[in-house]
Formats: sequence, C-alpha cells, structure tokens
Amino acid sequence: MGTLTAPSFTFLVGFGAVCAALFVALRHRTFRPDVPFGVALSAGLVAMVSAAFGARMAYAALNAAQVLRLDSGGLNWHGAALAGVLAFALMIRWRGLSPRLMWDSAAWFLPVIMLGAWWGCVPAACGFGAEVDTLADYPAFMVWLARDLTGTIAPRFATQSLGMSAAFGAWLLLAVVGWRGWLVGRRFPFVLALMAASMFALGFLRGDPAADWLGLRADQWLDLAACGGALVWLLAPRRKQTAPDR
Repeated sequence: MGTLTAPSFTFLVGFGAVCAALFVALRHRTFRPDVPFGVALSAGLVAMVSAAFGARMAYAALNAAQVLRLDSGGLNWHGAALAGVLAFALMIRWRGLSPRLMWDSAAWFLPVIMLGAWWGCVPAACGFGAEVDTLADYPAFMVWLARDLTGTIAPRFATQSLGMSAAFGAWLLLAVVGWRGWLVGRRFPFVLALMAASMFALGFLRGDPAADWLGLRADQWLDLAACGGALVWLLAPRRKQTAPDR
C-alpha cells in the first residue's frame, strides 16, 4: 500500500495476523481434536512470517530506489498474499490438516487484516488519495482532509476510509455466505477476489506515487492478476470430499 512507517500500522496488521493464526488453529482443533493445536497453529504462523517476507520483497521489486531504506517499512499486499497462500498450502499438506477447515477459517480474517492495514494507513499517510479542488465537489463519504507523505494536508479522496468500508463490506458478504452455507471450501478465494477488486477500484483514487504501466498504476495490474488468480481458484473443479470436515 505504499510506505508504511507508523507503529500503529505494524501493530494493527500484526495483531490481526496473530489473531487469525490462533482462530484458524482453534477452529481446526474444535472439529479435528485428533490433530494437536500446535500443528495447526504452526501453519498459520509460518504463513504469517512468509507473508511479511513476501510483502517486503514485492515492495522492493516495485520500489528499487527504496530497497535499502529499511526504516520506510514498505510493504506490498500482493507479495504478502502470494507468499502467505503458498506457505499456508504447503503447511496444510505437509502437516496433514483439513484444507476446508483451514482455508474457510482463514477467510474470516482476510477482511480484518485489510481493515487494520487501511486503518493503520491513516496515521502513516500511506495509500493516501489524490487531491481534489474542494470537498464540496464530491459526496461526503468520498473525500476528506488528509495528509500525504510530506505532511501536506489537503482535500483528498478518502481512500483509507473507503478501503476500510470495502473490508467491512467483504466481511459482511462472507457472513452471508457462511450463514447460507454457500461456497464451502471456496470462501478464501471468494474473499480474496473481493479484496483485489476493491483495491483495483481504489487505485483510481489514490495519490501516492506508483509506476505507471499502460495507463494504470503498477499495483492495479497486480490487483487484476490477484483477482484473476482468485477467481480461477474459486471456480476450479473440486475433487469429491471424503469426509465432512476435509
């Protein structure tokens, strides 16, 4: 999401990730008491560490000039998602965990982590919106006074607020899906596709610097790739389940 420097961002995202790992492990333990709690927890923790590493590496690839500026704390959500998903999948397979339980449980915390990231971006001034002439030109929910990385306060698109709203909306949709019993075993890619699509849309309102690729921000192309990958995952044929919890 840009350069993330505020301690609040690190705390909010880290707290959400740790809670996610604990929740996934507890839920797996509830339905699969034969599997030790620590086994499921280790899968979540490995995924969390891998996501943090992937986020930094992807940010460095897109912002080579800042790769040595460790104080900037730059992270990229696409790298986090790719590394985290791969590590989680490998751990699930290696440790013999229930894929359905693990992925569907993890889905609940994707919007929570997204909400924490956008919330943390408010004090960190990351992912800030493009400047507008006046707040009166747009609906109140779309604009606000906010600062950029230089500390300049100006009327801008409320990208952080809109991002938090998108995360909450994704969580509500997931709640409906869960309540109706839909998309069992497919809820993680469903939420991931929603998040990627919302990030792509918000990219048109962002004012933080980013490389331009064929008329779009570089991260918007990655948003499209993430959304496409999630949709392929969501719609891919599933092998017949041999047990209700797998």
